[in-house]
Amino acid sequence: MPRHPISMVKLSVPIGRKWLSMLEGGVRLDAYCDKHPSSKCPVECDGVWTIGVGSTYWPDSGEPVRRGDRIATNEIADTLFSEVLKDFESGVSDAIEPNGILIRSGGPLVHHVTDALIAFCFNIGVPRFKKSTAISRFNKNFPMSAVADAMSWYKNPGLKSRRDAEIRCLIEGVYSDQSGKKLTIHTNGV
Repeated sequence: MPRHPISMVKLSVPIGRKWLSMLEGGVRLDAYCDKHPSSKCPVECDGVWTIGVGSTYWPDSGEPVRRGDRIATNEIADTLFSEVLKDFESGVSDAIEPNGILIRSGGPLVHHVTDALIAFCFNIGVPRFKKSTAISRFNKNFPMSAVADAMSWYKNPGLKSRRDAEIRCLIEGVYSDQSGKKLTIHTNGV
């Protein structure tokens, strides 16, 4: 249960969802091995089996995604993404302490800040996010640049461009892909 007046932070719709989906590599209907790019073994998965939009487990059962799992349609993949996303939105909500609610001008959390935190959490997992220096600095009202600096860590060199995109969103409110190209949403939401 969140410890503050915000019931739960949510990913902005539609830009936040489109942006996170893009950072996760889009929708994949067949399970794939999300592994370290330096891995040379094409047969065994030395990473995590993933499906849909970065989903590593089935929310209805809690079971991990396995080799050979398949989603029938993009609509089902979107529903799966929505269900899995709730866990990360809740994790971010739970991690934000009351003094972390109001930032800078004393106003409520702005969408691009919560979107950046949710994307970061989605990538590292809720337990790591809750223990992260980034959320600790956020809750202590450090400048956003200090929060961004804490978010910039990564073990996998392939994550540098993702972290850069998350930081652009956090600091500048710019939703961009890993190359820095600004994401646009058409009026119909697509």
